[in-house]
Amino acid sequence: MDVSQSLLVAMMFVTVLSIGIGNILMGLSGVIQRGSGISVHWLPLAWVLVLLLIHFELFWQTLVILEVKEWKFGEFLFVIVGPVLLLFATSFMLPDSARAADGDYRAHYFSIARRFFTLLAALMAWLVCVDLLFAGGMTIYSWFNLIEVALLLVLAFAKQERLHQAVTILAVGIFVLSFSLQGLGVG
Repeated sequence: MDVSQSLLVAMMFVTVLSIGIGNILMGLSGVIQRGSGISVHWLPLAWVLVLLLIHFELFWQTLVILEVKEWKFGEFLFVIVGPVLLLFATSFMLPDSARAADGDYRAHYFSIARRFFTLLAALMAWLVCVDLLFAGGMTIYSWFNLIEVALLLVLAFAKQERLHQAVTILAVGIFVLSFSLQGLGVG
């Protein structure tokens, strides 16, 4: 059996993404199972849903990985950095079982905000680098990702809840616009 390098890279890429998707789905199922006994704050929920969309979008990019004919180990490591950053960001945003039992999602959100948003900003910067390496330069999505880097860094260092609310609405809107354009095949 002849296994291509592209298939091996794609398998690792999908494996790491699958772990993150599974974590998100288990976290969301935990929220649903607890029912109305807890108060779920909309800020972390919005970011969990964005994380799920980012996982799905990266999963879709596996097709691009399969188009590359030959891989070097350094390229493989670079490509795997993105899903790993996303997995780490996901693990921060999903509360551990003790916090979930307390239902203190707002406090959890603000306790992890700096680390979470820094990781997510690094992921967006990684996506820009991926466009530069694999798409041959900046794309419309590179520009969206650069805007997201700036917004995510604001969220990483902001402490005011109203600022988090406003920037989250703006950032989520940009993510949705970017995902919608990609779904329509624009760019």
